[in-house]
Amino acid sequence: MKKRTAFSAFEFSVVIAIIGFLMVGTVKGFGMVNASRLQSAQALTLSSPVANIKGLSLWLETTLEDSFLTTETYDRTQLTTWKDINPQATTKYTATTTASSGITYKALSDIYKVPAIYFNGTNTAVLTITDVVGATPLFTPDNAFSFFIVSKLNDGPASNKIIFSNGDASAWGFGLVGSQGSRTRRFIFTGGSDVDSATTTASTNAEVISATYEGGTSGAIKLFTNGAAETLASSTATAPSPATGFYIGNKSLGSPWTGYIAEIIIFKRVLSDYDRKQVEKYLGQKYGIRVVS
Repeated sequence: MKKRTAFSAFEFSVVIAIIGFLMVGTVKGFGMVNASRLQSAQALTLSSPVANIKGLSLWLETTLEDSFLTTETYDRTQLTTWKDINPQATTKYTATTTASSGITYKALSDIYKVPAIYFNGTNTAVLTITDVVGATPLFTPDNAFSFFIVSKLNDGPASNKIIFSNGDASAWGFGLVGSQGSRTRRFIFTGGSDVDSATTTASTNAEVISATYEGGTSGAIKLFTNGAAETLASSTATAPSPATGFYIGNKSLGSPWTGYIAEIIIFKRVLSDYDRKQVEKYLGQKYGIRVVS
């Protein structure tokens, strides 16, 4: 009897076909998972507590069609416009930039594989908030505020990475400062005393960062990372009155942001602990980030 030592051409073609079907099935499976994740993120946005919390000033997010121009929602598309979806505002803001700024839309970002905005760390990678009269800062009574950020740093050698600044040179803002692999979170108060957290971290994981500031002269300030309270070098600060505009990705306060930003929410008052935790919970669920309740 003749011993078989190899597949026939027919058998080999069958094996190749089976492998092909399996690969197609796997790819389709990943596609279904990603589509389901996006739909879940959209549903969480539409049902989130954010819209019903009093004093909402700005709400920028990355999963709804209303957040962008239709032509700029393709993966790796250069971004020029990021739209405020604040349902409490009669006239909404728009964050704008040039097509060559170094800011791109990522459909499957490094933040839970849902859409996010990528900033390449160049000086031009800055979004400017505008309204009907042009560039404008966010004015809040007595400079009191609460903010929420979902971001992920691509750590690099530059010392300071600024997420946003309100007011350009006369401004308050927030960023990560220090050397590569060892940074702290910092509130930047131009003309006053900056406030640092006591936590030193590379900060290269996706995070939900939130803060409250009571405003006025030497107002109380609090900072939270993924719902956990940070120890700050000072518990009070004085924020200057913003002068010119609100900038995402830096403007005069340090080095440009390098990495992802998926959501920015700002209120013109200090939220209660209950409301703050509700927003943090929503962001944690939406972006797959474990948040301490």
